[in-house]
Amino acid sequence: CSVQPGTAEALASLKAAGYFVAVISNADGTVEKLLTGAGLTPHLRFILDSALVGVEKPDRRIFDIALEKAGVSAAESYYVGDLYPVDVVGARHAGLTPVLLDPLGRYGRREVRTAPDVPSFVRELVSAREAA
Repeated sequence: CSVQPGTAEALASLKAAGYFVAVISNADGTVEKLLTGAGLTPHLRFILDSALVGVEKPDRRIFDIALEKAGVSAAESYYVGDLYPVDVVGARHAGLTPVLLDPLGRYGRREVRTAPDVPSFVRELVSAREAA
């Protein structure tokens, strides 16, 4: 229910670097209002709220809806989330590359890429694209 400092700027830099940025959330129909209040919606192409689309993570169908809406393939997509059984399992099942947020470094050696926060992961992506 709070936004880490630097998140809005990180999302803006992703968008400027040509990435398609969207949100898939298991929510109660209010996630867009919350993200708007946090000032994040200008940086997002769309928001999928599970209560509004009728399916929630880890069901691959919510990821399939997002991919179709975005017009991108799963193979070229990352999904960043903070819950292993919901976000990582769901994203993998749908063919996306999962990134697990692990701010306290508690997940240890799992078979998934981790990042301490969204801004850190975004810096990696943008730097890699700039270097290419």
